[in-house]
Amino acid sequence: MISFIEGEILDIQERHTVVLVGGIGYKVFVIKQTASALALNIETQFHCYLAVRENSLDLYGFIKKEELQFFELLLTISKIGPKTALSILDAASPDTIRMAVVSGNTSELTKVSGIGKKNAEKIVLELKSKITALAGDHEAIAHNTENSDTIDALISLGYSQKEARTLSAQIPKDIETTEKKITYVLKELGK
Repeated sequence: MISFIEGEILDIQERHTVVLVGGIGYKVFVIKQTASALALNIETQFHCYLAVRENSLDLYGFIKKEELQFFELLLTISKIGPKTALSILDAASPDTIRMAVVSGNTSELTKVSGIGKKNAEKIVLELKSKITALAGDHEAIAHNTENSDTIDALISLGYSQKEARTLSAQIPKDIETTEKKITYVLKELGK
């Protein structure tokens, strides 16, 4: 079983990269964010998952071990295969999915092609008990859940969802009200 790979990046595509290891090029499927961050001819390391099928061996690579763990957690849900799990991680980070599951919010998951409301509810239901073991930092999850009003307000002010989440994560925990959080972002962190 291949669980880690380190080598030079030979090719970068939207959904995969080719990693040269000992004269052999391995095709490694990656999330779009990882693919966009890679550079040719640079030594890179991936935590890997090897999907063994009747007619193929597919390697899925992740820069962060947490992404791999979350990918494997998604695979424990019935009817979620590696490609769907990768698409889910393309749509949202593990922290965002974790927050959505904890709060019961299925909207993040319905953004993924092929996942409707019913499937998103099933994913939330099945992950809820499993996610607490993987979550680790419950305080950070609670902080992000408290910031959901702030995130919504920032989105309504023109920030993308990703920008709003990033900015809200930088708000000091001692700022309590949504109004004060927005003021902080606009003064200290904003455009």
